[in-house]
Amino acid sequence: MTRDAYDALEQLAAAVDAISVNLVDIERDPTLALLRHATLRGASAREWDDARAALDHLFEWYPKLIDVVDRAQRLRGGRTKLAPAVEAEVDGLVRGASISLSDADAPLGARDLLAGRASPERCTPTDLLARMSEAFDRAQDVIAGIARVWNDLTPQLLDLRRRAEAAADHARAIGGNAAPNLTATQRRIANLAEQVLADPLAADRREVDRVGGDLDACERALQHADEFRREIAGHLARARTLLDELEATLRDRDTAREHTRTRISGSDLPQPVPTDPTLEADLRRIADDAHAGNGANVEPALTAWCARATALVERARADLLANQEPVAARNELRGRLEAFRAKADGIGASERPALAAIYREAHAVLYTAPTELTIARELVGRYARELSGCITGEVPR
Repeated sequence: MTRDAYDALEQLAAAVDAISVNLVDIERDPTLALLRHATLRGASAREWDDARAALDHLFEWYPKLIDVVDRAQRLRGGRTKLAPAVEAEVDGLVRGASISLSDADAPLGARDLLAGRASPERCTPTDLLARMSEAFDRAQDVIAGIARVWNDLTPQLLDLRRRAEAAADHARAIGGNAAPNLTATQRRIANLAEQVLADPLAADRREVDRVGGDLDACERALQHADEFRREIAGHLARARTLLDELEATLRDRDTAREHTRTRISGSDLPQPVPTDPTLEADLRRIADDAHAGNGANVEPALTAWCARATALVERARADLLANQEPVAARNELRGRLEAFRAKADGIGASERPALAAIYREAHAVLYTAPTELTIARELVGRYARELSGCITGEVPR
């Protein structure tokens, strides 16, 4: 028996053992058991049909592979030296087209002229192993993909449904319309659960996250409604703080605007945000309603008031930053100039005439009010370029 045939037989025997273990494991897979009784649709149904066909081929082909290996091993009989005819027969089994894949009608390309339409397709054991590996991978990928979705998303959706039911009970206890989106969120959870069950491969994990975020928002709204009723005094105090913050920010903005106007030349400062003269009176009226026990009107009114005040505060903060930005830009240029000067000192170049002249000019512009920022930026940039030339040796010492 040739060494090649011997090695091929040993490899086939080892492959048969490994395949046996994998087939037993896949047969025991709980997801496969569920899939065999599931009613799927869409992409999942199509993928599972392909995977199921691959499994059917796998279990159809495995006995054929076993049969070839058993026949070859019986012929060999534990001997290392075989008669030429027997050796040729073993070699043909393990390396030739010894396996018939199907007794059904063979395609034209696989027919023998004299055998007619029913000639089976034949392949070598090695070719069959490749086909079996492909079928196993195909089935395993689909089963594992569906298992991941079912294992990951089903518990999440069960938890979301439980939370949504508890939120609905909470909403009924509170009364009113504290969580207006809750009913729609419950419908989305039910639809997602049905999709995950019937078409897991098309399930959108991001949609599960989104509906979870929407449920979070509903729960927060319900919690807020409870807290609002218990802590109206605190809400009013925070509204007063917001009003105070607006007034303080407007004062800081005006101070910064005047400071920048006198320090920076030609600054294009934003027009001051207009104030709302009714803001303080409206807050007093809301507080009067709260003290009178008119809670139904207080919450929406105070929420709307806070939205108005917050928008004004944000605009005032933006104006404050815009008014501070030119001075901040000047200070940054000062810092950059001194950093470049320190680097020039470090290489002994700060007293070179060109560098020293640019430094003096830039320093004068940056430390004279009002500062011309455009000129200052150009001078600091020139100093940096001149210093770079000194470092690289492009400018003679």
